[in-house]
Amino acid sequence: MLDFTSLTLEEFQLLVPSFEAAFQARMAAWRMDGKPRTARRFTVYNNCPLPTPEDRLFFLLTYLRGYPETLSPWRSDIKQPPCGNETQGDHKERAYSA
Repeated sequence: MLDFTSLTLEEFQLLVPSFEAAFQARMAAWRMDGKPRTARRFTVYNNCPLPTPEDRLFFLLTYLRGYPETLSPWRSDIKQPPCGNETQGDHKERAYSA
């Protein structure tokens, strides 16, 4: 567990209830596409690939450990450069000039 999530099993188990409460609150208000939930309430289906709270938390922690740059928009100390500063032609030109 420590290798995948940087948490011990005890730390992980302590985190599960608060994570699940936050997850359920988020899913009660918002759909997966980011739009407000208006009609149907969120339920975990029988064929869900992450059926338990432990599965969902483990997936999220291992994903964020492997791809920490996905957190950068939410961190205030990291400034993201604006997108689209170079054209595709400039990028190709630089790649072939090396």
